[in-house]
Amino acid sequence: MVVHMPPAPRLPGEFGVGVSETAIVTETGCEVLSTLPTAVVVNR
Repeated sequence: MVVHMPPAPRLPGEFGVGVSETAIVTETGCEVLSTLPTAVVVNR
């Protein structure tokens, strides 16, 4: 089974960000397919 989890926090009228994870789930475990870094960096 493939699972896609797209959390997308938004502040209406200001900004939004979409970061998603995709994983394969099997009887013996799971493997995350996403390869992008997940660290959050805020520049002001």
